[in-house]
Amino acid sequence: MLLKTVYVKNFRNIKEITLDCEPLTVLVGENNVGKSNLLIALYKILKMDESPYRIRFNEDDFYLDESSETRSNEIIIELTFEKLTESDKDKFVSKGIDIRNDQLVIRLQAIWEQENSDAKVSLNYIRKDDPGNELGPPVNREEKKHIPFYYIGAYRDINRETKHSEGDLKQIFKDFNKYYLKPLNSQLNACSEFINDYLEEFKDKEDPQIINKLGQILPNLTIETIESVKTDRDDLESKIHEIEVRNEGALKKIILLLDNLLAKNAIQNKIADLQLLMNGLEGIENIKGLLQKNLSLFAPEGQLNFEMGQIEESDLFDETNIDFGKISILKQGSGLQSSFVIALKISKLLSHLQFSEEKITNLIIALEEPEAHMHPHLQRSLIKKIKIKQQELFELGLNVQFFITTHSPFILSQIEKTEICLLKKKPELSVTKFTPAFFEEIATEISEKKLKHFDYIFRVYPEIFLSRGVLIIEGKTEFGAIPEFAKKIEGFDFDNLGLTIICAESKDAIKPIYLTLKKFTKCSAIRDNEGSNSDEDLITNTSELYYKTDLKNFEEEIVNSLDILKLVKIIIQVAPKEAGEVYTNFLRKEIKELQMMQTEEILSRWDRIDFSHVSIDRKNVIHTLTKHCKTALAGSLIAERMDVTEIPKCYKKFIFASREMVTD
Repeated sequence: MLLKTVYVKNFRNIKEITLDCEPLTVLVGENNVGKSNLLIALYKILKMDESPYRIRFNEDDFYLDESSETRSNEIIIELTFEKLTESDKDKFVSKGIDIRNDQLVIRLQAIWEQENSDAKVSLNYIRKDDPGNELGPPVNREEKKHIPFYYIGAYRDINRETKHSEGDLKQIFKDFNKYYLKPLNSQLNACSEFINDYLEEFKDKEDPQIINKLGQILPNLTIETIESVKTDRDDLESKIHEIEVRNEGALKKIILLLDNLLAKNAIQNKIADLQLLMNGLEGIENIKGLLQKNLSLFAPEGQLNFEMGQIEESDLFDETNIDFGKISILKQGSGLQSSFVIALKISKLLSHLQFSEEKITNLIIALEEPEAHMHPHLQRSLIKKIKIKQQELFELGLNVQFFITTHSPFILSQIEKTEICLLKKKPELSVTKFTPAFFEEIATEISEKKLKHFDYIFRVYPEIFLSRGVLIIEGKTEFGAIPEFAKKIEGFDFDNLGLTIICAESKDAIKPIYLTLKKFTKCSAIRDNEGSNSDEDLITNTSELYYKTDLKNFEEEIVNSLDILKLVKIIIQVAPKEAGEVYTNFLRKEIKELQMMQTEEILSRWDRIDFSHVSIDRKNVIHTLTKHCKTALAGSLIAERMDVTEIPKCYKKFIFASREMVTD
């Protein structure tokens, strides 16, 4: 069974949204866009082991329209499940729930009642086959067990989860040791009852050796004689392997019950011995005598009973030490601690399902910002391992669906486009899914062949899904220079504005990338003004943020914006071993006083050198920049040494337009 569609209306900052889901759904978007609220909506309707009658909403959970300052009085959360297996159908059909369309739909409705300052909440199945009478029977707590949902928040407290009595580590222990945790008398009675039931059912069918051995064990299931059962328990286990028995599973459970009894009895005896030893210490006796002597002054008839080392059995589980590489997990880095808590929570969930009386085959896990405190390599590794674990569980018969929120480009680099749900406010919340239909629509504008450019951008610049806007440039030199230009223009930078700059690598790639990105985010583009291209319609359309340089290319713009001698100096600084050496040799030939100088000395004396009779060919400089300075680093270093007045007008216009794009 797969949760295919989530519909949310009027919940917190979500006015209305429909989310199409995958086995792995990754929610991305800016802070406060609604990612967490979508997961909390799921949590409200599907929280494990919670009765629908306990679902609560506060007034501020209802959507507030800030323009009119009016608050909605109705919340709707509707979930549609598809791909129901025969096992899924059996669970719900047997309860009279209509799933003839191979869909299971449940809807939560919350109505705010102002007079009661409370919300009236209902949770029902929905009949899609009968629109006039769609409200089906209510969902009860038992039925919710078949679609368990588990939420792992962004805040992960390792101390609580490993030390607290309600922490996940203790809960896992309880799941795996639920028989052991019962009082000894209760366990003795349960074991006796189980053996009696077996003897009654198989008395005339089971091998006599088994019957006799069980008969020997039964009368010794008392607190006084439980230790004597150890030999009989071992004999019983040997016979189970040697003889063809009637019900091996039941006999193995008897062995397990006996093991728990013997372990519990041994631990309790050890605790009693330890307490006896502690209270026999000379110091304890002296303290006891001193207190009794002084107490007799005020209560002469009283008798003081003073004991040290009173240890409860449960105390043994309160102190847990977990080492990782011989160092306590509590003293490890935050990234490793966060990973451990995620692993602990998933382990707790799986152990809970393993020991559940219900046969659970579906599970939904919501994980907020798994990348918190993690190194990039660990982030990429984590998402890979989640996918591997998901497949392993599927092969074991457990269909696990993940919902993940993230701000990490490293996580996005490890998933498929179809798994991304991009949330943006335009101004209301909208969602973009990168389905085949999404790309088919774009292919009608740019041709399917050119969609390959977006595939390249998706893998190289996954942060485009996390940005408020994207700047598309043609070459690597501009890729390095334009962010430096922006810093010089009124001191703003792209990171503060939430802008990502990407390099299309070629002029022909800019248009398809621009048209694709424009479908789901704000974007602008600039290319060199050379050769013909099919994008003139975009350049001439004033509503499009699509530009070209005034001159032929970046190199010509730079040569015509800068004093030529200043540019030559910059070239010598930026590329001293290549283009710089050509110009230093040229200057040594033209200016006699420079002939014996090293490059560093020439640069240090630059402002005092007389260049009046030196003529430098601008075309030659353009050629030098094109041949030796065609890298992002070179572009960045050149732009860094320029004044704001020297930035070419076409790039200023592009940068201002890009800023306005995300600040309007």
